[in-house]
Amino acid sequence: MKKQAIALLCAGCLLLSACAGPAGSPETSSPAPTEAEAPQAMPIEYTDSGYANAPIQADADMYAMDTVMHFRVYTENKTDAEKAITAAMDEITRLDSLLSTNHKDAELAILNSKGEVDLSDDSAYLYDRSQEISKMTGGHFNVAIYPLVKAWGFTTQKFQVPDQATIDKLLPLADMSLVHFDKDKKTIRFEEKGMGVDFGGIAKGYASQRIMKIFADNKVVGGLVNLGGNTQLFRTKPDGADFNVAIQDPKNEEDFVGIVQRSDCAIITSGIYQRYFEENGRRYHHIIDPATGKPADNSLASASVITADGTTADALATALMIMGKEKAIAFWQAHSDLFDMVLVDKDNRVSITPGLVEDFTTPDRPAPEVIPAHA
Repeated sequence: MKKQAIALLCAGCLLLSACAGPAGSPETSSPAPTEAEAPQAMPIEYTDSGYANAPIQADADMYAMDTVMHFRVYTENKTDAEKAITAAMDEITRLDSLLSTNHKDAELAILNSKGEVDLSDDSAYLYDRSQEISKMTGGHFNVAIYPLVKAWGFTTQKFQVPDQATIDKLLPLADMSLVHFDKDKKTIRFEEKGMGVDFGGIAKGYASQRIMKIFADNKVVGGLVNLGGNTQLFRTKPDGADFNVAIQDPKNEEDFVGIVQRSDCAIITSGIYQRYFEENGRRYHHIIDPATGKPADNSLASASVITADGTTADALATALMIMGKEKAIAFWQAHSDLFDMVLVDKDNRVSITPGLVEDFTTPDRPAPEVIPAHA
């Protein structure tokens, strides 16, 4: 199993890497899982939490959805911990079987192959939310981008730089208006052959949100999940304290640019620095701009969204990366009641929204720029 510490829990601080699979060599991202590889789970590890009201700390990892996932719960006993983590892993496995574009029997893979399908409740919800967020972000979030993502090799790990003629041919297919979705009947159909949908920019956020309900239903006192950079916090630590979530330094995977102190929310990062390949000395990352069909090219290295709902946070983090810093700031100023954010540009300059001033610390680093509430 491809087990590694994407979620590093040391000294009480969780290191949040960008939304990506496990880090590969410095030249490429990690390979996509094969049918035999995904999903896989490691045994649960139990330790003394040190909290009287929840003496059991349980941690476990699994590999699914093309990433390493980490689960932590604090409970009154091992039985509750085992039930919670096992149920969470089962839910990940279930969602992986629906939403993967790599597994031929997955609902999404069947849709992309046949061009139409009756959707499950989960897929119908995700497509409906994708439409809403696409409209909200002016099309910067676009799940119909799949043909272009595939052309660059990010779905198969057969990396290549498609020529302009190929991009020009595929760009018209990345159009959500050509996807005919009936919310009530839960049916979906593509208008043009060769179209496809990829929930890679929203699925893990939805999965983390689902796990929060599982934790609530299984007597978890406090806990968290980290799904390859998608962190969601369940309530607080058993003593009522916030969790500490470190935002990864885009230039150094073993360092961080700051620490967010929060509880009961999602903190989801999208970045250009993990899933990529290099060709002729140039790096190409996986965040494809639906307007150009190429990796988003702007000043941002990462964008972290902090809000209550994991699904929303995941999609918005992707959209902000495609917008670039100035448009991302303008978008937040128009929707400041919806989320907080941390932006890191390619010069490692950090910008935060005013709601994080008391909750964001930068040990041994310059203080971040605070984004004005109004333009």
